[in-house]
Amino acid sequence: MSEPNRVSIKKEMGSSHQDIFRILPRVMEGRDYTVDGQIIIMEEPGRRLEIHLADQRERVLGSFMRLKVTDVELIFFNYSEADRVSFMEFFEINFFKGGG
Repeated sequence: MSEPNRVSIKKEMGSSHQDIFRILPRVMEGRDYTVDGQIIIMEEPGRRLEIHLADQRERVLGSFMRLKVTDVELIFFNYSEADRVSFMEFFEINFFKGGG
């Protein structure tokens, strides 16, 4: 059996686990997914997406500001490049935090 088309994308996100799980249903757009600890799995016919969350940490910015940070790895199995790009654009838009 051949190795499926596997592409891994790693990101550092300025989000807590709580934020990620709150926004996740919108990102999945009504698709079924399961959560196993810190791994989110979405299976569709012929392809699979795994989102691995590292332990949440905190970044200190100055003496008064603390930011929750989570390293995330998205692993796409058997996704076309166009489908990966489309999903990642939607993912980024939904997790974008504006500043100013």
